[in-house]
Amino acid sequence: MKAERMFEQTRDMVQTLGIAPERIRLAWVSSAEANRFAEVAQEFTRTIQSLGPANLSPAQQANQAT
Repeated sequence: MKAERMFEQTRDMVQTLGIAPERIRLAWVSSAEANRFAEVAQEFTRTIQSLGPANLSPAQQANQAT
């Protein structure tokens, strides 16, 4: 599937940039699955919180500010 290939490329790029690949996620959720969407979002939020700050280099932080 095209979306999965693009996600894999993005994950590789994120790793190359020194960002933990756990900071991105692809989840298939139907628009009819509101409860499932909430569960996925809450679980991902917990994951990100447990990872703490991204520890970006000063150059990466400057790029994010623009």
